[in-house]
Amino acid sequence: MTTMAMATRALVSATTSATRATVATVTTIATTNSKLPRKGHTHDYG
Repeated sequence: MTTMAMATRALVSATTSATRATVATVTTIATTNSKLPRKGHTHDYG
């Protein structure tokens, strides 16, 4: 029971950390993109 609780807690902690990292990355990318000059296209891949 204790081992299961510890494993669950570790999993939740890892998932939370990964989610926060993803949100931070997406936020950073969105902020960077909003500061870039527009070239007439919303998506400009090269």
